[in-house]
Amino acid sequence: MSVFTGKTGYIVWPQGETGVHTCRVYDSLDEAVGAARSKADFYHRAYVVRTAYESPARTIRTILPRRHQ
Repeated sequence: MSVFTGKTGYIVWPQGETGVHTCRVYDSLDEAVGAARSKADFYHRAYVVRTAYESPARTIRTILPRRHQ
């Protein structure tokens, strides 16, 4: 039995990254999507929202950076 059984959370990860990083676990999907949108716009690259306590982590949503007008 895993110590994470029954826990839910979401992490924000750069799309295509496979390295190990320290990251924040967001409690709600809306909060994680907002953080991913902010990072995608700031760094001009795509970010994914993944489940935190599952192995392998499932990708919930991919956030693309918005185009500048």
